[in-house]
Amino acid sequence: MQKAVTSLTAGEQVNQMSQQGKRRMIDPLIAVELRKITGKVDELAAENERLSIELTNERKAREALQRQEVHIDDMPGKQLPFKFQINVNLPGGSQSPVTGTVNVSRDGPFVARRLYASCVITDAPSLDDGQGNTADYTDTIGRFVPITSRSEFFNWSRDAGQLAVPGGTAPFTSYMPPPLDFEWEYNDGGSERNRQDKPISGDIIARGDDDGYFMNNEIFAAGTTISFVIHPLRAVPTLTIGTAPDTDSGAVDLQVKITFDGFKVLQPLEM
Repeated sequence: MQKAVTSLTAGEQVNQMSQQGKRRMIDPLIAVELRKITGKVDELAAENERLSIELTNERKAREALQRQEVHIDDMPGKQLPFKFQINVNLPGGSQSPVTGTVNVSRDGPFVARRLYASCVITDAPSLDDGQGNTADYTDTIGRFVPITSRSEFFNWSRDAGQLAVPGGTAPFTSYMPPPLDFEWEYNDGGSERNRQDKPISGDIIARGDDDGYFMNNEIFAAGTTISFVIHPLRAVPTLTIGTAPDTDSGAVDLQVKITFDGFKVLQPLEM
């Protein structure tokens, strides 16, 4: 019985030898790594495509915002009525500018609708002229002082020139402090963010509860610091009793309470 003889052409023999050679040259571990690398490349390509789409969408959104008006009510988050008060302490006898600050928390921006102020006496002296006469002005501590010397407040300062005790008479004890006249300015987070070009008259925030509204709502970013500067136009009062050499002097210290009235927009904190 004769054996079947299988014959291959020269081309088929060369191809077969080539395939066998390739199988012998590629290690299985290398093949696995190649597959991993190929998968990573595909993932990076997909991520690049996703980022490209996001950047395109963000650019389109910014262009849309530039073309249309954005309202405060469009801000994402819950609106909560809120007031920020900045206390500015003014030492007696001084006319130097004084600054007070308050920090806006990072849970959302603060939107101020109006601004108003009050002024209170925080310290007053008890004076002795050395001749048994005492003028105790401490009972004025806690009294509010009018903002600005507008005409209806002139009667508050009518006795300002009678602070010294006349010789041989009882001390002047019915002292009513004069109004505080000042200019003000404020900024949001730094000197380059002033909200006006120069200090503004304090009379603007002394006209009544129905005044002090901003023409445009003031928006303070989350995490910023609001700084309020008061420029006294007259020195804060210093009281004197007696005549030289028996003279006693003391300062009346004031505190201006600046209130920004508006609301906060509570937003989720970024993790």
